[in-house]
Amino acid sequence: MLRYHSYYQQIADNFAKRYSNGEWIGAKYLGQYHETCYDALGPGWLTFEPIWKDEDCKVGLYHYILIDEERLLWYCDIYKIRYKTIHFGRGDIRHEQKIDPIKPKTRPIPRHQQYIVAITTELE
Repeated sequence: MLRYHSYYQQIADNFAKRYSNGEWIGAKYLGQYHETCYDALGPGWLTFEPIWKDEDCKVGLYHYILIDEERLLWYCDIYKIRYKTIHFGRGDIRHEQKIDPIKPKTRPIPRHQQYIVAITTELE
């Protein structure tokens, strides 16, 4: 399951600034939403809403930035997303791009901390 991480926030912020012609200044994290697949919940998406530079200029479509492990979608809908579900058939995907997954940080263990632990038992 995908969880919020500052790396994904940075991707959403950069996308919002780059693709809005200066109208958006970043992205606000809304939570994890699931796409609906017929009568069941589908895959989860980290969902962000662009932050407008001028709050009074919100007109028309609702815009969302959706991120999963491998891609980012710019999704537009005439309805506000409710109940933590996304209906892709109702809206419009304006842009899709691949993203690099988070790589776990691995640090080498210093030589003086490397050791082997053995568990032994004695049978009677």
